[in-house]
Amino acid sequence: MKQENGLEKLEREAFVAAYQDGILDFLVGLSLVGMSLCLIYDIPSFGAIMPVMAIILHPGLKKAVVTPRLGYVKYSAFREHRLQQNKWLMMIVGVWLFILGVGMSFAYSGYSAWQRWIRELGAIPIGLVLATAAAALGILYGVKRGSGYALLIVAAFLSGHLLDWHLSIQLMTIGLVLSLNGLVLFVRFVRRYPRLPEVKTSDH
Repeated sequence: MKQENGLEKLEREAFVAAYQDGILDFLVGLSLVGMSLCLIYDIPSFGAIMPVMAIILHPGLKKAVVTPRLGYVKYSAFREHRLQQNKWLMMIVGVWLFILGVGMSFAYSGYSAWQRWIRELGAIPIGLVLATAAAALGILYGVKRGSGYALLIVAAFLSGHLLDWHLSIQLMTIGLVLSLNGLVLFVRFVRRYPRLPEVKTSDH
């Protein structure tokens, strides 16, 4: 029983360590900065693809950075099933953010009745969606900073609503915080987990 509990603890530690690289934080932060710039330069439709690009780039970058340092971890059937569920849920979050980006482009590029109605609501609904996504990802992957990001997003959008900021300011603020924190986490991860030595096989 003690050995089983020890293995579960090691598995959990390996699982959590694999999500301390800061890559996703950095990519999502850059995508929000990109969306902000697209709004500033009046090309909101291009900003819709930013979250999708972050989701596409993440697996390859993670494999290139994390695997050489932590190796391949064989999880239990329960953990593997959970990881598979998380991948699907992450894809759903990415699609939802893409839909949000498309909705932003339509809401800010026309003057029909429904577009004016959406603009009158301000950016609060967008902030709630982003905060929910951050909290959900944090819970799915056991990363506590997801809740912190959710609070940051809510605070930024509430401040923006009260101070009548343009949406680009909220997105830029959140994006810079996420990308800088992701960069700090990345540097810390690389220093804490150096590359594993390559195993050389001999033909003799």
